[in-house]
Amino acid sequence: MTPMRLNRGMAGRPRDTSIDERVLAVTRELLVAVGWDELSVRLVATRAGVGRSSLNRRWSSKAELVLHAILGETPDRSPFAGTDLTGWIEWVVRGSHLLFGRPDVAEAVPGLLLALRENDGLRKTLWDGFSGPAIE
Repeated sequence: MTPMRLNRGMAGRPRDTSIDERVLAVTRELLVAVGWDELSVRLVATRAGVGRSSLNRRWSSKAELVLHAILGETPDRSPFAGTDLTGWIEWVVRGSHLLFGRPDVAEAVPGLLLALRENDGLRKTLWDGFSGPAIE
């Protein structure tokens, strides 16, 4: 299983990647406009102009969709290439500051924390996807 993309690799016709891009952009926009509580998969699908079933095939929940929208499918490890421990720590601090300073992330964090607390599978997926590469 790929982190935060549990349905990737299923048989069938090729996925339209423009749907992913539209949906993720709309999700970030709606987080700022309406906040976590008012955000719904149905609202995202409507605003992105796609069927709700397309979202349900790609993301199993609102929390998974939001995590993917704000963090991406997998972490970008390029800033860590060739760096030492001090450089790695500096980048994590700087990158975290940039990430948590974004309005969409600020709106998502309270709801995501609750979703992660209540969903062991989602928490494990997030941990494996982001701590695993760092440990490697």
